[in-house]
Amino acid sequence: MIKFNKLKVKGFKSFVEPTEIIIENGLTGIVGPNGCGKSNLVEAFRFVMGELSPKQMRGSELDDVIFNGTSDRPAWDIAEVTIDLDNSERKAPSLFNQNDEIEVTRRIWRGEGSEYRVNGKEVRLKDVQLLFADASTGARSTSMVSQGRVGAIIAAKPEQRRSLLEEAAGITGLHSRRHEAELRLNSTENNLERVKDVLKTQDEQLEILKKQSKQAERYKNIQKDITRARATVFYQKWQIEKNKLEETTQKIYKQNGLVVDQTQVVAKINIGYENVQQSLPNLRLEENKIAAELQRNSINLDNQEKEIERANTAIEEIQIRIEQIKNDSNREKFLFDDAQENLSRVRDEKSLLEKQQGDLFLEENNSDLNQETSPSKNNNPIIDYLNFEDGYEKALAAVFSDELMASINDEHSSFWRTLQSSNQSSFPEGIIPFSTIIKAPDNLKKRLEYIGFVQNKENINDLQNNLSDGQILVSEQGEIWRWDGFTSKGKQSTS
Repeated sequence: MIKFNKLKVKGFKSFVEPTEIIIENGLTGIVGPNGCGKSNLVEAFRFVMGELSPKQMRGSELDDVIFNGTSDRPAWDIAEVTIDLDNSERKAPSLFNQNDEIEVTRRIWRGEGSEYRVNGKEVRLKDVQLLFADASTGARSTSMVSQGRVGAIIAAKPEQRRSLLEEAAGITGLHSRRHEAELRLNSTENNLERVKDVLKTQDEQLEILKKQSKQAERYKNIQKDITRARATVFYQKWQIEKNKLEETTQKIYKQNGLVVDQTQVVAKINIGYENVQQSLPNLRLEENKIAAELQRNSINLDNQEKEIERANTAIEEIQIRIEQIKNDSNREKFLFDDAQENLSRVRDEKSLLEKQQGDLFLEENNSDLNQETSPSKNNNPIIDYLNFEDGYEKALAAVFSDELMASINDEHSSFWRTLQSSNQSSFPEGIIPFSTIIKAPDNLKKRLEYIGFVQNKENINDLQNNLSDGQILVSEQGEIWRWDGFTSKGKQSTS
């Protein structure tokens, strides 16, 4: 027995919106008041199983199953019904027996007809009917009981009851296959009869063609004899005409020789005359050209003399301008040298001022730390062990601040302890490790591994985004950019 999993309708009779009905195991009931569409569901089953009679679906024509519209909704031009079948036991025909579930769809267009698809592939109506017939069901199956169907079964004739028993026995599909096989057998027998008639006709035509072939062979032989005779006659005539042609050709050659000799004499005379005629215009033209050239040369000579005078005047003016430019250049060079000296002096003063500001900053930090630490001054502060070039005072103070006054001796309350170096991630490209600038004891090596010196601050935000955990960037002015986003512009100069 075939099992239905679900029924999907869209645009079919009263089901204008897509509707899906799940059919679970056991008995599934649909209840509702009159006119709600219960019978339309049974007709949807008939429709998808290949029913072609409008009367079986309570209509005058098949297009009546398409939603015909209401006062507030337009009519549809298409209706579609899909049924999902359980094929887990693989009892379907071989054409559709590859999947555990078979989806059968029938789609009808208003005025155009129907289309059938199984698992998305277009098939014939006969294929759909055979699929359901093998499952002992179909559009006219007695398992679908419509209104008045029970009374019709009770009053059925023996022949009608036989079809009911055949359907219950599951052999309805065999009748469909037997009918199709009988149609094919009848078609094959008809084709054999036609082939026999054709063969008989061909045999008759073959006898006629044999006679015609003999006649054609005799005609070819006669035609060959005629062709040979004509060729012999034509060859004899050709030989006679050929001899005449050779004699005439010899005479023509002799006459042509005389004509050529006379023609050459006349040609030489004509060439001499034409040469004389052609040379006269050229000589006259050459005379006119020489006269015109002489006149142009005279005019050009006058113009060149005037141009030379103007050039001499321009040269004198240019020489005067060159002298003025030389004087201006000497004056500008003197001013440039003086500006260079002033610029060098200002740079020296700026460097000295920055160094003084750095020293002052360190002194302020030292004084603040001395006020907070113990009265003892001989605590071996780490700053006494640092070596660096001038200009890095602000950067050093910004990074370490009060920690520069901590001791390297672990007997004090605050001190720097020596730690082992770690496999620290490298800095982004363009960053100088601070450990290469500051010469410090081993106590500070661990700290210096996480500090980088910035010379170019154009892409400082990108550099800060690429820092690893714990890394810090510092500039010569004491600005700080930390890996966690903290940023300090340092102590700005007030002068």
